[in-house]
Amino acid sequence: MKSKQNSIYSTFERDSSSYTMWIIVIIFFITIVTDIINFKGGTGTIVHLLYIPIIISVYVFGLKGGIATAIFSGIAVGPFTPLNISTNLMQTAPSWIFRIFMFCLIAIIFNILANQNKKLNELLNNKTYTNMQTGYYNSNKLKLDIKNIINKYECRNISFIMFEYENLESINEYVNLEIGKKSLLTLLNKANYFFNDGIIYIISNNKFIVMLPKYTTEETYLLANEFIQNTKSPFYIDAIPVTIKVKSSITNCLINEINTSNIICKLEKTLEQSCIYNEDVKIFNNKKNYEKEKNYYNDLVLLYNDLQNDNLKLCYEPKIDIQNNEIIGLKAMLKWDSEDLNKKFSEIIKSADYAGFSNQITKWIIKNVSEQLRVWQNKGIYISVSVNLYSQDLQNESIINYINKYILSNEIDAKYIEFELSENTINKNDQNTKDVLTKLKNIGIKLSLTNSKTDFNSLSYLLNFPNIFECLKINQIFSKNTLDNEKLLLIEYMIKFAHRLNLKVIADEIETKDNVNLLKKIGCDIIQGYYYSKPLLPDELEDYLFIERIS
Repeated sequence: MKSKQNSIYSTFERDSSSYTMWIIVIIFFITIVTDIINFKGGTGTIVHLLYIPIIISVYVFGLKGGIATAIFSGIAVGPFTPLNISTNLMQTAPSWIFRIFMFCLIAIIFNILANQNKKLNELLNNKTYTNMQTGYYNSNKLKLDIKNIINKYECRNISFIMFEYENLESINEYVNLEIGKKSLLTLLNKANYFFNDGIIYIISNNKFIVMLPKYTTEETYLLANEFIQNTKSPFYIDAIPVTIKVKSSITNCLINEINTSNIICKLEKTLEQSCIYNEDVKIFNNKKNYEKEKNYYNDLVLLYNDLQNDNLKLCYEPKIDIQNNEIIGLKAMLKWDSEDLNKKFSEIIKSADYAGFSNQITKWIIKNVSEQLRVWQNKGIYISVSVNLYSQDLQNESIINYINKYILSNEIDAKYIEFELSENTINKNDQNTKDVLTKLKNIGIKLSLTNSKTDFNSLSYLLNFPNIFECLKINQIFSKNTLDNEKLLLIEYMIKFAHRLNLKVIADEIETKDNVNLLKKIGCDIIQGYYYSKPLLPDELEDYLFIERIS
């Protein structure tokens, strides 16, 4: 792992020109010492200056270089250099041979000390530049390598990919920490093998960056997308099947514009967008990013202002008991007057939840739904209404106090309000979330869990939240009004599983009679969608209910 990564930067350490320079310095130093000896009149304590080129040689060229310099130095001041020039007294052979031996011994001792120092430095560097849990480089090493690239590496631009292991926390929680750690290492090793021209850096417990010198944005995008596709197949860790969910973001920088903090910031922001818009790979683009950020904040400001000024409206979509063809409830949906805004309303709501004011949306809806229920009950219409809950709503018990306030002030029963939660809303599954949901259930609120991906993910939540939910809602069942056999078997199993837990199953976005008949055949309980009715304004819904009663 490390050998591949280190080899990329081996040219940064020393090159042929620096070796040549050191050879010249060493020879020059030995020559100067021998000249001084001749000038002083013979060998003496001055020969100890030759320790300096020997030590330099060990440091630059290693032990072999040090030994070679020791022998060369010993010969330079040995048999051909008189002990005393004035008397022409030559050195004895044992004398200069012993000096060569001592020079070599100095080289060996310094090499041992240098190796010990090198090991100590490597240990310190490992702690400074390595993620101790995985053995891969960390963000400190990223900063150092970027600095080296700017100073010495010849390339016009560099690409960076940030990968996020989205469901690592779920694996840690629902399986165990050891499997989570091994799955992260498996993902990193796959990346290390796949990006053989790149270097991997861990920047958090579930995020890592791959640096790709000389790669264009287009080349990097193709690589990132191919890698993510390769990670989608389940693999086994300790006989346990694990599926990894990965998102990524890309930025490409000119060599003279690289700044580590800015790179990470760009990648983080772009990664957020890939999660919001459900894209595997997202490319940072300054111009597009500026426009997107501007629209993002403009939409949030507009939503916030409309909430404050009651400029929004609620529509209600009927829920139909598929077995007896009766309306058994409604789904409240927030609507704008603008069709363009309504088309991206789900994205705006996700942004609001991320920005931290989705709980204000929930409170606005609860207030208006409660008041509408009172109006309908005064007209003799008793029907339950479901409302979406978001992650911000589960952070504390304020939602409980709020719902209590409005059901009391409007004199309605809590059983007529139902909350729908997606698996992402309760992804953290902490004790506080369980406490809030339990208290909502205790005051009479019905709770439904929404599975938007038609997989087994939501079923695990049902097991982790026993006796909390009363319904399982399945979205996006049909693609172009068709349903293949494999998916049909999966949905049928989910329905049977939910029924064994005494849960009702709701199918959403149903638009054709064939779809209704198929769902009825496999045991679905409730359907919702345009086949029966689009979302209706309160007055329109009253007319719809009146017609249904007559028919």
